[in-house]
Amino acid sequence: MRRSVACSQSCLLLDFDGTLSEIVEDPQSARVVDGGEALLRRLEDAMGLVGVVSGRPLSFLEERFPLETHPNLALAGSYGAERVRWRSQENQEEPQGVDEQRLDLLKSQLLPLAELGVDVEVKPVSVTLHYRRHPEAEHYVHGAVQRLQRDLGVFPIMAKCAVEVFVETPPSKGSVVLHWGRGWERVIYIGDDRSDLEAFDALSELENQGATVLRIAVVAHGVASILRDRADFILDDPTHVVQWLSTLEKLCLAGRH
Repeated sequence: MRRSVACSQSCLLLDFDGTLSEIVEDPQSARVVDGGEALLRRLEDAMGLVGVVSGRPLSFLEERFPLETHPNLALAGSYGAERVRWRSQENQEEPQGVDEQRLDLLKSQLLPLAELGVDVEVKPVSVTLHYRRHPEAEHYVHGAVQRLQRDLGVFPIMAKCAVEVFVETPPSKGSVVLHWGRGWERVIYIGDDRSDLEAFDALSELENQGATVLRIAVVAHGVASILRDRADFILDDPTHVVQWLSTLEKLCLAGRH
C-alpha cells in the first residue's frame, strides 16, 4: 500500500472462511487465526472502513466479531443478503425478504442429505450443503441441487466442498463491495473462493470510477485457481493474510507521522 494514500481514506474488505479463518471440517468451529482479530480491531480505528463480506449468516459473524470489541467493523452476511454497518447506525440494513414457503420446501428436500454425512446448514435465506467431511457425497449433493434447479428453479453458489442454494436470485459480494467501496481513494479486497470473483469485478468498476484498488487472492502455493489469474497479489493462507495486515497496520501508523 502506497504511503501517499492515507489509511483514513482507504477501505479494506475481507472474506471469512479461507481468508481470516482456516477451512475446517466442521464449519461451526471456524475461528479467526491467531492474532487476526486483535489486528482487525486496530485496523478498524486506523482505516476509513474495514468490513467482512461472507457467505456465513450474520449471526455467525456477530459471534466472531461482537459489537463490544468490534464497534467499527462492517459485516455482510449471506453474501450480502444480511448487511449491517455498526459505525453508522442510520445505514443499518435489514435482510432482504425471502419466500418462506419456498425456503421451507427447499429445507425439506435437502435435510435428508444429512443421512449421507452431508452437513446441512440452514441459513436465513438459503441452505448450504457441506461435504468436506464426506467427499464421497459430492455426487449426491450436486445431483440433488440439479434436480431442484429443474423442479423449483433454485439458484446455487458453488464453494469449496460446499454448495449454497437460494430460492431466489442470490445476492452478490460484488454488490456489497460497490456499496461500501464507493467514495474511498483506495479499496482492498481479500478473498479465496469463486464467489470472490464478483468482488474483484466490483473493484474493477470502482477502479474505472477513479479509485485505486488491490485484489488479493488467498491461494496455496502451487494450487491452480481462477482467482490467481485475476489477482494483483497472492497470499498462501490465512496466517499470511494476518502477516500482510500487520504490514498494512505499520504503514498506517507510519502515515500518521
